Amino acid sequence: MNIIALHGFTGSAADWAPLADAMGLPITGIDLVGHGACPAPTETSAYTSEAMVKAVVGGLSDQGPSLLMGYSMGARVALRLALAHPDRVRALVLIGVNPGLRDSVQRAERIARDQRLAARIEQRGMEWFCEHWASLPIIATQQVIPASIRDPMQARRRANRPAGLAGALRGFGQGAVEPVWDRLPQLNCPVLLLTGSLDPAYGAIANEMADHLPFAVHEVVDGAGHCAHLERLADSARRISDFVLSLGE
Repeated sequence: MNIIALHGFTGSAADWAPLADAMGLPITGIDLVGHGACPAPTETSAYTSEAMVKAVVGGLSDQGPSLLMGYSMGARVALRLALAHPDRVRALVLIGVNPGLRDSVQRAERIARDQRLAARIEQRGMEWFCEHWASLPIIATQQVIPASIRDPMQARRRANRPAGLAGALRGFGQGAVEPVWDRLPQLNCPVLLLTGSLDPAYGAIANEMADHLPFAVHEVVDGAGHCAHLERLADSARRISDFVLSLGE
């Protein structure tokens, strides 16, 4: 089975290598627009949900449906791709995913916050942003990731282009995307929802998602935060590997 993986905001395809090694399975990572080796256009239209999904579909194998895995922003893309192209997805692994903000006030507030952050990234550059990003509680738990994994990942984060991260915030931030909660019952493929015990907000979201998805299971990785698959690599690799084996392929 082809395993295709989509990284989180500020990440790259290379972020999946430690998990692939721990699972002993090949994982093909795809750089999302504005990240890694992918172009970083200045037009916000390149970062919309539709544009993101279209770009990833173009990178999927023609050898049959893939197991699509995503973390955070990448999980948002994976979820929407599965809804738009169910024939291309055999199963989903979604790590720290949110189907969208349903409250219009919360969405407006998030859009405004992301717009301000995008402008600051363009004005102050990557060194300022990386220091700011690392200080956020949802990111701070990544300090438990082994230095041999964390240091190269942080170096790749610093190598991002301001235009790419700003574009992703404006076009595909949590407030910018339409919520897809009401479409979750349409998703008929197996879904593994993975969250860390130190990330209770996303754990609650995953619990609610599991109630709406026909074939979903939510597993909580003890001692991990938002980036559960790297913060507790061995435990996450085991859980994901068991899920893959359960598919019988």
